[in-house]
Amino acid sequence: MAQMQPYFSDYEMEQIEAAYFFSKYAHRGQNRADGRRYFEHPRAVAWILFSELHIYDWQLICTALLHDIIEDSFIMRVKRLELNFGYEVAMDVKYMSKEKGLSDDDYWQRFATVNSWRAVVCKLADRLHNLRTLEDVTSEKRKRKIQETKDKVLPLFDVAKTLTPKRYFKSVEILCKEIENKI
Repeated sequence: MAQMQPYFSDYEMEQIEAAYFFSKYAHRGQNRADGRRYFEHPRAVAWILFSELHIYDWQLICTALLHDIIEDSFIMRVKRLELNFGYEVAMDVKYMSKEKGLSDDDYWQRFATVNSWRAVVCKLADRLHNLRTLEDVTSEKRKRKIQETKDKVLPLFDVAKTLTPKRYFKSVEILCKEIENKI
């Protein structure tokens, strides 16, 4: 948090800190395939956006921290997210969540149609972190995730580049290159 402080207002930092603690609480007791705390994943996605890509957008950082909270916990629903973090963050977290009854194709197609640069860029950063941790999963899952990245994620590059504000365009180009280098 101390490293983020110079880039955000007091209000923005309060929002980021709240998202951090909600996510940490929501994912308590959950572990990833490598045995590490699940919370380290949303935290890492937010950190990629902030420290590697230099995207200083508090709503995107909150979305990254909260991106699995609806899908993987009981603690927050869209309405509560909206009350706490605003409509944009709530909708972006909703877009990131795989809803029951939604087909895999419809889930991925959503990113091409939502018209939210934050949702698309967050999904790309999420995938980058997942690709970086593939050594911790079975070879079958690794192959499946790489193929899914080629089939579903690479087409989102153009969407991200079209929607992202100019000030973050180079950051998104770097993000896309990083993903390409991992597959």
